Amino acid sequence: MVRSVMVRNSDFNVSRIVSFENFGQNGNNGQVWHPATVEQVNKIVTEYLLSCDPERVSAFRRCAVPPHRAEIVRYGRTEEVVVVARKGDEVIYWEDVEEGFNVSPIAPDGRVLEH
Repeated sequence: MVRSVMVRNSDFNVSRIVSFENFGQNGNNGQVWHPATVEQVNKIVTEYLLSCDPERVSAFRRCAVPPHRAEIVRYGRTEEVVVVARKGDEVIYWEDVEEGFNVSPIAPDGRVLEH
Protein backbone atom coordinates (compact mmCIF):
# COMPACT_ATOMS: atom_id res chain seq x y z
CA MET A 1 0.00 0.00 0.00
CA VAL A 2 1.29 3.48 -0.83
CA ARG A 3 0.43 6.45 1.36
CA SER A 4 1.02 10.17 1.06
CA VAL A 5 1.70 12.64 3.84
CA MET A 6 2.23 16.38 3.81
CA VAL A 7 4.44 18.09 6.36
CA ARG A 8 3.98 21.83 6.82
CA ASN A 9 5.86 24.04 9.18
CA SER A 10 7.02 27.54 8.39
CA ASP A 11 9.94 27.36 10.83
CA PHE A 12 11.36 24.37 8.98
CA ASN A 13 10.27 25.72 5.57
CA VAL A 14 8.95 22.28 4.69
CA SER A 15 5.80 21.73 2.68
CA ARG A 16 5.88 18.69 0.46
CA ILE A 17 3.85 15.57 -0.22
CA VAL A 18 5.78 12.38 0.49
CA SER A 19 4.90 8.95 -0.84
CA PHE A 20 6.15 5.85 0.90
CA GLU A 21 5.48 2.17 1.51
CA ASN A 22 3.29 0.95 4.36
CA PHE A 23 5.49 -0.76 6.94
CA GLY A 24 2.85 -3.30 8.00
CA GLN A 25 0.42 -1.71 10.40
CA ASN A 26 -2.57 -3.75 11.51
CA GLY A 27 -5.30 -3.75 8.95
CA ASN A 28 -7.67 -5.88 6.97
CA ASN A 29 -4.78 -7.60 5.24
CA GLY A 30 -3.68 -9.27 8.51
CA GLN A 31 -0.24 -7.67 8.64
CA VAL A 32 1.24 -6.91 12.05
CA TRP A 33 2.43 -3.37 12.75
CA HIS A 34 6.13 -2.96 13.59
CA PRO A 35 7.89 0.27 14.56
CA ALA A 36 9.88 1.84 11.73
CA THR A 37 13.62 1.37 11.92
CA VAL A 38 16.17 4.15 11.50
CA GLU A 39 17.15 2.49 8.20
CA GLN A 40 13.56 2.60 6.91
CA VAL A 41 13.20 6.27 7.84
CA ASN A 42 16.56 7.02 6.17
CA LYS A 43 15.17 5.50 2.98
CA ILE A 44 11.97 7.58 3.22
CA VAL A 45 13.96 10.80 3.73
CA THR A 46 16.36 9.96 0.86
CA GLU A 47 13.49 9.28 -1.55
CA TYR A 48 11.69 12.42 -0.41
CA LEU A 49 14.75 14.61 -0.97
CA LEU A 50 15.19 13.24 -4.51
CA SER A 51 11.78 14.66 -5.38
CA CYS A 52 12.43 18.11 -3.85
CA ASP A 53 13.67 21.22 -5.55
CA PRO A 54 17.13 22.52 -4.48
CA GLU A 55 15.61 25.15 -2.16
CA ARG A 56 13.71 22.51 -0.16
CA VAL A 57 16.74 20.22 -0.02
CA SER A 58 18.85 23.09 1.28
CA ALA A 59 16.23 24.02 3.91
CA PHE A 60 16.08 20.43 5.14
CA ARG A 61 19.87 19.98 5.20
CA ARG A 62 20.27 23.10 7.39
CA CYS A 63 18.12 21.42 10.07
CA ALA A 64 18.92 17.73 9.42
CA VAL A 65 20.38 15.60 12.18
CA PRO A 66 21.60 12.03 11.95
CA PRO A 67 18.35 10.05 12.24
CA HIS A 68 18.01 8.64 15.72
CA ARG A 69 15.39 7.19 18.04
CA ALA A 70 13.80 9.45 20.64
CA GLU A 71 11.25 8.73 23.35
CA ILE A 72 7.67 9.96 23.05
CA VAL A 73 4.75 9.38 25.43
CA ARG A 74 1.54 8.29 23.73
CA TYR A 75 -1.52 7.79 25.91
CA GLY A 76 0.60 7.16 28.99
CA ARG A 77 2.98 4.70 27.28
CA THR A 78 6.60 5.52 26.51
CA GLU A 79 7.46 4.59 22.92
CA GLU A 80 10.00 5.74 20.35
CA VAL A 81 10.02 7.70 17.09
CA VAL A 82 12.81 8.54 14.63
CA VAL A 83 13.97 12.19 14.64
CA VAL A 84 15.36 13.47 11.30
CA ALA A 85 15.70 17.26 11.79
CA ARG A 86 15.92 19.84 14.54
CA LYS A 87 15.62 23.61 14.69
CA GLY A 88 15.76 25.17 18.11
CA ASP A 89 13.27 23.45 20.40
CA GLU A 90 11.40 21.66 17.60
CA VAL A 91 12.05 18.47 15.68
CA ILE A 92 10.70 16.72 12.61
CA TYR A 93 10.21 13.05 13.36
CA TRP A 94 8.72 10.02 11.66
CA GLU A 95 5.48 9.09 13.42
CA ASP A 96 5.22 5.43 12.51
CA VAL A 97 1.81 4.93 14.08
CA GLU A 98 0.33 7.63 11.84
CA GLU A 99 2.82 6.87 9.04
CA GLY A 100 3.95 10.42 8.46
CA PHE A 101 6.26 13.20 9.57
CA ASN A 102 5.29 15.45 12.46
CA VAL A 103 6.78 18.63 13.93
CA SER A 104 6.82 18.82 17.73
CA PRO A 105 8.68 20.48 20.58
CA ILE A 106 11.53 18.53 22.18
CA ALA A 107 12.64 18.48 25.82
CA PRO A 108 16.23 19.24 26.87
CA ASP A 109 16.70 15.50 27.53
CA GLY A 110 15.68 14.62 23.93
CA ARG A 111 12.12 13.43 24.51
CA VAL A 112 9.55 14.45 21.92
CA LEU A 113 6.90 16.30 23.92
CA GLU A 114 3.80 16.05 21.75
CA HIS A 115 2.36 13.54 19.31
